[in-house]
Amino acid sequence: MVGIRSLVGAVGGLLVGLTAATWSIAEESAQEYLASNTLNVGIYNQAPWGFKDANGEVRGFDVDVIRAVLESTENKGIEFSVTQFPALIPGLQASRFDVATGGLYITPARCELVEFTNPTLKVPDAAIVLKGNPKNIHSFADIAAKEDVIFAATRGSITAKHADMAGVPKERQVLFQDNASTLAALLGGRVDVGVSSAGAAIAILSDPATGERLERAVPFEGVQDEQGNEVFGNVSLAFRADHAALRDFFDERIAEMKANGELLEIMKKYGFTETEMAADLSHQTLCQAE
Repeated sequence: MVGIRSLVGAVGGLLVGLTAATWSIAEESAQEYLASNTLNVGIYNQAPWGFKDANGEVRGFDVDVIRAVLESTENKGIEFSVTQFPALIPGLQASRFDVATGGLYITPARCELVEFTNPTLKVPDAAIVLKGNPKNIHSFADIAAKEDVIFAATRGSITAKHADMAGVPKERQVLFQDNASTLAALLGGRVDVGVSSAGAAIAILSDPATGERLERAVPFEGVQDEQGNEVFGNVSLAFRADHAALRDFFDERIAEMKANGELLEIMKKYGFTETEMAADLSHQTLCQAE
């Protein structure tokens, strides 16, 4: 039988070994990490962020940004894992992914869980309604005030939080697992308006089958802050909490892509314009915002 003291010593040695291994990984440079490890990327499978097309190829704004960053490295490879939106951050926390994409907005609450790059896009909220906009919806204020309007969004999304901020009653909110479920509810007449990011709206309405029956409510005024300014989402790539060095490497490369126009070209490829170019804000500033 192994004595208690021997067992404690063995466990202690194991813990020391684990601590040393963790330390060596933390100290390893980002380029060395990429050269010796496959980069695991969690995607929401939602255009325009990261999705599999009809041929099974993974494409999207975030995906192209990641690939562009890795062009300057001797990376071992990328592995994409499709998951639901609410599982992106838990997947990072559980170390199933190194990076997560899906139009993730930087928020103080999320900053406590993962590491974000500086924003790559500035994205307003967009409302999708039936053709002709029968409920005449043009703002979150309309959704809150009109008692016959049923609101829909993706569970865990910032637009769902914006509905709360705008005062949309909980009994008139229906939250779904993904955009496909929200669209089905819209087309089936179970809800009157679905609010998502402008990027998601661009992708959704680009499908002819959807675009024939639905439209984007234009203009649409998003939720406002205490100063009366419309709130915009700041989209970013999210990294595991122990991968701050890897995040910093991506930040440096993304800054170069902003400066030389490469990022704007990727934006245009997926329906964005210069008006969605990310503001010159750091993730530190956005993580501390109220």
